[in-house]
Amino acid sequence: MLKSERNEIRDEIRDILNSQVDGQVYGGIAAPRLTELINHERILTNQIETIYYEQLRDYRVEGNYYVSNVDGVEIKMSKSNFRPPAKMVGKGNTPINFAIERLDRRALAVLIENSRSLNLDSVGVSSLWREKPYSKVHTPIPSRGIDIVAATRDGVTVYLNNSKVGQQSQAAMALRNEVYNSMVNDSRVSQALDPWYFRSKVVGNIYNEPNTWQNELDTAGYTLNEYIGMSDTQRKDLFTPMQIRMIEHRHHLHITIFNY
Repeated sequence: MLKSERNEIRDEIRDILNSQVDGQVYGGIAAPRLTELINHERILTNQIETIYYEQLRDYRVEGNYYVSNVDGVEIKMSKSNFRPPAKMVGKGNTPINFAIERLDRRALAVLIENSRSLNLDSVGVSSLWREKPYSKVHTPIPSRGIDIVAATRDGVTVYLNNSKVGQQSQAAMALRNEVYNSMVNDSRVSQALDPWYFRSKVVGNIYNEPNTWQNELDTAGYTLNEYIGMSDTQRKDLFTPMQIRMIEHRHHLHITIFNY
């Protein structure tokens, strides 16, 4: 109901903007109506995002996963990435309650709305908010970043991982392309980084290139296991920041929303 109302408002906003002539919309009789519509659209969006958040909080435990049904999409959060609820963050993996509560609701909306548009049945998530290891987007409160490890639709699952997962089916990789393109083309998304491709739309830090993490290791003369065994200082001495970023995104799709 809320989404239908919001879509109608967005359609009217679009019609007004498309019909403007020589800027008359902003100085003419349509300006008050446009302002009213924009304000109402923001209210509805906040209400929808709150519903998504409450649904994510209402998780259940299924085997090794915390599972939430958010607007018809199953969000699966592995116990290997999230600890049980706690009163303090503590050491190790982030408690599931802190990870959810400190996530930017706008980032959650991006995840859910793109998943819905692709008719995904479930999405595996490995990071929402986290304190350690430190991240420029995951650690600040609220976190503007989400890490996605898998997506399933109609019995086809793609694992967003090309380090531990072998060659995947053509159908799985086609699904990966749909997921990546949907996320990166969302105007709210500033970065989409996965094992195959890197794109940033951040002014002053724009890039659009394949993720060549395996070639970066080979050229430097190190194996993945050797890299994993290095300290942060050793990695910074041996690799560029972009090389490190590529290697670190070998096993998930990371999306960041703009900080607006």
